[in-house]
Amino acid sequence: MRLRGPKALVARLKAALEKTAKEHRDKIVHGVFVPAVQHGALIGRGGQNLNDLRSRHGVTVQFPGSRSYNTMGEPSNIADLDNVLPEDLVKVTGPSAGVAKAIQELSVSKSLRLVGTIQINWCLLGCCDEGLCH
Repeated sequence: MRLRGPKALVARLKAALEKTAKEHRDKIVHGVFVPAVQHGALIGRGGQNLNDLRSRHGVTVQFPGSRSYNTMGEPSNIADLDNVLPEDLVKVTGPSAGVAKAIQELSVSKSLRLVGTIQINWCLLGCCDEGLCH
């Protein structure tokens, strides 16, 4: 590509093009297992949790059923997700470092919710009376 015009403008355009090209080279799509029953809690009221995650890590997170889910492409780690049901496969896209941090955060949130769910279920079964969950 050849840019012509005032030197300062050409330099700014060139810098912007190089920055955009670098961002696209580093952009990945990664899949992560998140049980469908936990999607609502991870998204949060009015999408607040999801928006916070996106802004912290500079990523896009798509849950199955969202309008853009199928346009994101296939996750780079699809071979690791062959046993994951389609409704449990969340896609995270963005710079590789941001994607890794977002996936780690999603995994920690998922684990905390699972532990809480197990404890609540034990309590519902009456096991708390026997001292099994505390």
